[in-house]
Amino acid sequence: MLFCCIALVALLLVERSAAQQSFPSSAFTPPEMCGRCHVDIYNQWSQSILANAFTDPFYRARMEHAVRDTDGALSDFCIRCHSPIGVFAGEHVPVDGSNMSDIATKGVQCDFCHTISGIDGVSNGSYINTPGNVKRGPFGDSVSPFHNTAYSILHTRSEVCGICHDIYNPNNGLQIEATYTEWKVGPYGKQGVTCQDCHMTPGVGVTKPNPGQAAIGGPQREHIFTHDFTGGNVLYGNRELAIERLQGAAQLALKLPPRAPVGDEAQLEVVVRNVGAGHYLPTSLTYVRQMWLDVRVRDVTGRELLADQVMYNTILEDADGVHDGTVSSWRAVRIYRDYRIPPAGEVTERFALTVPSDAQGPLSVTAVLNYRSADPTMTAAYGVAEFPIIEMTRQEASLELTAASPAASGIPTAILRSLWWVATAALLIVSLATVFWQDVTSGKK
Repeated sequence: MLFCCIALVALLLVERSAAQQSFPSSAFTPPEMCGRCHVDIYNQWSQSILANAFTDPFYRARMEHAVRDTDGALSDFCIRCHSPIGVFAGEHVPVDGSNMSDIATKGVQCDFCHTISGIDGVSNGSYINTPGNVKRGPFGDSVSPFHNTAYSILHTRSEVCGICHDIYNPNNGLQIEATYTEWKVGPYGKQGVTCQDCHMTPGVGVTKPNPGQAAIGGPQREHIFTHDFTGGNVLYGNRELAIERLQGAAQLALKLPPRAPVGDEAQLEVVVRNVGAGHYLPTSLTYVRQMWLDVRVRDVTGRELLADQVMYNTILEDADGVHDGTVSSWRAVRIYRDYRIPPAGEVTERFALTVPSDAQGPLSVTAVLNYRSADPTMTAAYGVAEFPIIEMTRQEASLELTAASPAASGIPTAILRSLWWVATAALLIVSLATVFWQDVTSGKK
């Protein structure tokens, strides 16, 4: 209990120290100005989820809901990672954005990231900025006619991402987003593969080196980080790359019996593997995200014999013990259920298939892993666009049928097994009785 109290106090102190900074929005350079020299990087960023961090309609609707539901207590919480300049300038109130300057609506932008001079912890937007003419980045030899430069090792490390990708409930310390922690304690973190290696390189997974120039007239470099920051959001970011990343994140394997007995039960297994994500699948707001395995079996006529699903997500619970999937992160007090796939990990799902006596083979078995950024009932309630379902991967196979088993006669398998044991016991008793009788008769002689 003491440890929890200390951790919560430390958390609140981190929030307070980071939140004390105050700068006018005019202290930051508009991203369009950066784009005059950093053309490719600007074009990548402008289509990214970071550029849309504030204007994303789903975020806006959920943020307004959180502020209303907490009587304004969360007015400066979530927005710290969606419009940091707006928070610095005090323009984030009211929540509808009516007081925001143009630059504050540009989300997580160039001059915010490249004036981060330190961090005060790795969570809840604990960044420390020094806006001005010095821009910080991953190169120690950069020369610019427009601004001064400084090498920043922080910008090469996952911690700069973790400040907004590990989130704790500010009221009770419950971790409600753990992407950075998942990476840090997992195999990718231990191997030194950073967030930037996957999410700031041009293809799926680690695609380094990516040679090029960071700016017009700049030197040719062995590796330039891309700035589209693509994850799994296909509506408000780079759709094509998001789909590629989702489809490269997981694999399925079917484990089927050699044949399925007609009129009996067969056991099917599907292995779900996380092969391409350095964090859990899914990650981020896992009580909002949806990833599910859909398994279907049909006979040769198209009749559906099995339709089952397994959901991978997090379910929150509130102080009243409600855990029906509708509990918001700001009202949650504990994690009720967390069932997801760890990095480089796998789970095996098992399904019981009952094969009707009139089924016609071969059977077709299909397993599909799907992803959607949010439940459609949630987007409908907010009146925003529904996130599409993305098929991450699939596996298909045929399953031959065997001749009807004894159970096909209509007698359940369990009863047949019981009858077998009874018959076996009866034979044993008869055998013992015969031996005994022979001993008795032999004695008489």
